[in-house]
Amino acid sequence: MKKVFALIVAATLCIAANAQFYVGGSLSFQTNDATTAFEFAPEAGYALNETFSVGAVLDFDTQKDFYTQFTITPYIRWNAMDFEPLKLFVDGGIAISSYKNKVWDTSATGFELVIRPGFAIPINEQLSFVTHVGYLGFGSNEDGAPGILDGFGLGVSGNNILCGLYYSF
Repeated sequence: MKKVFALIVAATLCIAANAQFYVGGSLSFQTNDATTAFEFAPEAGYALNETFSVGAVLDFDTQKDFYTQFTITPYIRWNAMDFEPLKLFVDGGIAISSYKNKVWDTSATGFELVIRPGFAIPINEQLSFVTHVGYLGFGSNEDGAPGILDGFGLGVSGNNILCGLYYSF
């Protein structure tokens, strides 16, 4: 029994020694005379190997006196191509959203199956600039709430670009 336990501990230490955890996300803020909008989307993940990673994004989006939305998106990342220093990837995830409209006092929940391509550019050994460009997916929501995909969708416009920083350790 002691040998099995020692083997498990040794295997865990080997995996941890090669671990590639990353944290990061994106942040946006906008204000004008009519309203103030804020979005905070922290992200954390783990590189299983050089090809695949797993992670999750917690997205909090609000516009003062209008709506609040919370989304959690666990995903699997496929690192598709590496053109030093540019690294192309595709995230495939399942998003679960909750939306509350403050004006009409309504709420909605929904889910999305979504694919988001992107690229990463390393700044140094631990810091990377990461961008997601567009999406392809299917979603469903009860009340047609904005921000939650309803039906099939493809978004490749400039409004569907997310930028952030990742710190790997």
